[in-house]
Amino acid sequence: MREAVRMAEKVGPRLGQREILQRCLQEEQAVTDDDEVIRAALMQLASERGSGSTFCPSEAAKRVAKNWRPLMPRVREVAATLLDAGKLACTQRGQPAHPQTTRGAIRLKVPPSKPSR
Repeated sequence: MREAVRMAEKVGPRLGQREILQRCLQEEQAVTDDDEVIRAALMQLASERGSGSTFCPSEAAKRVAKNWRPLMPRVREVAATLLDAGKLACTQRGQPAHPQTTRGAIRLKVPPSKPSR
């Protein structure tokens, strides 16, 4: 069983993803490759930055693991699923990009809202 699942069982279903992530970090657990924890960290960063700012995927990795570098491929994979679901946007040097196919530094952000008709 993964660490975040154990943490969720420990704190009970009353807490959301953000609270589970915060508890994991407070207890300094080595959360590594749990997709839900990574997803929560990515969405929390996007929410904190708002629609006008971007963030580096490494910021999410740093929130969930002290040894964050090995986590980067998994963070990019989770970011790609959020991009495909329309929950995040990805750019490289200001141009649209995809986290799994783009090499080098990328930035993530809240996608621009579609104008209503």
